[in-house]
Amino acid sequence: MTYEAQGSGASAKRWTIVLWGLMLLGPVAVFLSLLFVGVWLLGLSLGSWDASENPPSDYTLFLPVFAVLVAEVMGGIIAYVKRCELAGTPFESHANSVLQTFWIMFAGGVVSICLALSLLIVPNIEAAGFGVGALFIALFTLPLLFIWKTIRAVRGLRLAVAGEPIADIPTCWP
Repeated sequence: MTYEAQGSGASAKRWTIVLWGLMLLGPVAVFLSLLFVGVWLLGLSLGSWDASENPPSDYTLFLPVFAVLVAEVMGGIIAYVKRCELAGTPFESHANSVLQTFWIMFAGGVVSICLALSLLIVPNIEAAGFGVGALFIALFTLPLLFIWKTIRAVRGLRLAVAGEPIADIPTCWP
């Protein structure tokens, strides 16, 4: 008899799928906004419309950032709350993996954003030779983090739907 046949197995599986869905919400929102801006730029370069016609608004560019923050925080809070409920089930490793994903993305995002903002805040940072490196790190770290997060969330979601635990996650990391 599988764990899902018992009473709380379906609930644990459902919550695990919700957690991974929240982790995927951020990358999907960023991808869609980048796709929208890319289509607009392609139409602009092909001469399909003028630059003054329907430019992407600031909301288009900043809404995904807000969606990422909300999804990350909601996923982290729910993972912390449901971690006790998922303890002893095959889905306990999923809660730990969601929390690891949350904290790694949070730390990486803070470092990348601080480096990018350092270009605006610190005067004469280019003279010190730090500006180009900070921009390079910020522009390549965030997309790499999103790719890593997407791969990790898709893998976790696939294993959660199958009812399998994540084997390579330490149980007491978060």
